Amino acid sequence: MFTSFRAGRNPKEVIEFFNYPKSTVYDQWKAWNSFKKNHAHRKKRSRSLGATRTDEFVAEVKRKVN
Repeated sequence: MFTSFRAGRNPKEVIEFFNYPKSTVYDQWKAWNSFKKNHAHRKKRSRSLGATRTDEFVAEVKRKVN
């Protein structure tokens, strides 16, 4: 069913072709659209995480690595 959605088919076409119940197809259609929306707008990593690298931190890491 998701392959059909990925290929650009709408729920009505999927219902007619596969003879699936309407409720099943529309539930899956809703889940598919939710996935597409969330996947496209994923939250990016906070830039503040990189701001914790002070000179002391970098020096300590270099000391431990070498």
